Amino acid sequence: MRTALTILVAASAVAAHATTLTWISGSTTKVEQMIGDCDYTAEAKTGHCVPTTSQTATRARVLGTDLGASFESTTNTNASVDGGRCAR
Repeated sequence: MRTALTILVAASAVAAHATTLTWISGSTTKVEQMIGDCDYTAEAKTGHCVPTTSQTATRARVLGTDLGASFESTTNTNASVDGGRCAR
Protein backbone atom coordinates (compact mmCIF):
# COMPACT_ATOMS: atom_id res chain seq x y z
CA MET A 1 0.00 0.00 0.00
CA ARG A 2 2.83 2.39 0.85
CA THR A 3 4.45 1.77 -2.57
CA ALA A 4 1.19 2.59 -4.37
CA LEU A 5 0.82 5.79 -2.35
CA THR A 6 4.42 6.79 -3.13
CA ILE A 7 3.84 6.23 -6.84
CA LEU A 8 0.62 8.26 -6.73
CA VAL A 9 2.35 11.18 -4.97
CA ALA A 10 5.27 11.06 -7.42
CA ALA A 11 2.90 11.00 -10.42
CA SER A 12 1.01 14.00 -9.02
CA ALA A 13 4.27 15.92 -8.58
CA VAL A 14 5.30 15.19 -12.18
CA ALA A 15 1.88 16.24 -13.51
CA ALA A 16 2.05 19.50 -11.54
CA HIS A 17 5.37 20.40 -13.22
CA ALA A 18 4.58 19.14 -16.71
CA THR A 19 6.45 20.81 -19.56
CA THR A 20 4.82 21.69 -22.85
CA LEU A 21 6.92 20.84 -25.89
CA THR A 22 6.60 23.14 -28.88
CA TRP A 23 8.10 22.59 -32.34
CA ILE A 24 9.58 25.77 -33.80
CA SER A 25 9.36 26.03 -37.58
CA GLY A 26 12.80 25.94 -39.19
CA SER A 27 14.45 24.59 -36.04
CA THR A 28 15.23 21.16 -37.47
CA THR A 29 17.46 20.14 -40.36
CA LYS A 30 17.58 16.90 -42.30
CA VAL A 31 21.16 15.68 -42.14
CA GLU A 32 20.92 12.53 -44.22
CA GLN A 33 18.45 9.84 -45.22
CA MET A 34 19.55 6.71 -43.39
CA ILE A 35 17.42 4.02 -45.08
CA GLY A 36 17.15 3.30 -48.79
CA ASP A 37 19.23 3.85 -51.89
CA CYS A 38 17.60 7.15 -52.92
CA ASP A 39 17.08 10.33 -50.91
CA TYR A 40 13.31 10.60 -51.29
CA THR A 41 13.10 14.29 -50.42
CA ALA A 42 15.77 15.19 -52.99
CA GLU A 43 14.13 12.85 -55.53
CA ALA A 44 10.81 14.65 -55.10
CA LYS A 45 12.53 17.96 -55.88
CA THR A 46 14.80 16.83 -58.75
CA GLY A 47 12.73 14.07 -60.33
CA HIS A 48 15.53 11.52 -60.21
CA CYS A 49 17.23 9.29 -57.64
CA VAL A 50 19.81 11.12 -55.56
CA PRO A 51 21.90 8.27 -54.06
CA THR A 52 22.23 7.99 -50.29
CA THR A 53 25.56 7.34 -48.61
CA SER A 54 24.22 4.25 -46.85
CA GLN A 55 22.81 2.41 -49.90
CA THR A 56 20.97 0.05 -47.51
CA ALA A 57 18.87 -1.68 -50.19
CA THR A 58 21.94 -2.57 -52.24
CA ARG A 59 24.33 -3.35 -49.38
CA ALA A 60 22.03 -4.99 -46.81
CA ARG A 61 18.71 -5.53 -48.63
CA VAL A 62 16.99 -3.17 -46.12
CA LEU A 63 14.30 -1.18 -47.90
CA GLY A 64 12.78 0.71 -44.97
CA THR A 65 11.68 0.69 -41.35
CA ASP A 66 8.44 1.22 -39.50
CA LEU A 67 7.76 4.08 -37.13
CA GLY A 68 8.86 2.09 -34.10
CA ALA A 69 7.52 2.26 -30.59
CA SER A 70 9.01 4.18 -27.68
CA PHE A 71 8.79 2.96 -24.10
CA GLU A 72 10.37 3.54 -20.72
CA SER A 73 12.83 0.99 -19.42
CA THR A 74 14.79 0.62 -16.21
CA THR A 75 18.08 1.23 -18.02
CA ASN A 76 17.02 3.79 -20.64
CA THR A 77 14.14 6.23 -20.16
CA ASN A 78 13.61 6.71 -23.90
CA ALA A 79 14.18 3.34 -25.53
CA SER A 80 12.69 2.49 -28.90
CA VAL A 81 12.17 -0.61 -31.02
CA ASP A 82 12.10 -0.43 -34.80
CA GLY A 83 11.30 -3.12 -37.29
CA GLY A 84 12.67 -3.33 -40.81
CA ARG A 85 11.71 -4.47 -44.30
CA CYS A 86 14.12 -6.64 -46.25
CA ALA A 87 14.19 -7.44 -49.94
CA ARG A 88 14.17 -11.08 -50.99
